[in-house]
Amino acid sequence: MRYFLEELGYDTSVPSPIFLDSNSATKATYNLEYQSALRHVHRKYHWIRRKIETKEIRVENVPGADNLADIFTKPLGKRNFLHLREKLGLR
Repeated sequence: MRYFLEELGYDTSVPSPIFLDSNSATKATYNLEYQSALRHVHRKYHWIRRKIETKEIRVENVPGADNLADIFTKPLGKRNFLHLREKLGLR
């Protein structure tokens, strides 16, 4: 996606954000201390660490209540649904 956006003329000098709602997953991407817990994951799947090191992406934690993906992936109560729908700019 970054290469495509670069061809369209967008600035790709800043890292692209990836938002996660899992504190453990966010910590595992940045801290090598979790390496022993992830030893069962094949080396080729650790590409995210290489992309972070080369400043192509950055991983950020987003609170579960503000995770916009939830509106598409989970059954929500009316209050949460309306909150996320508003954040998407929909009526």
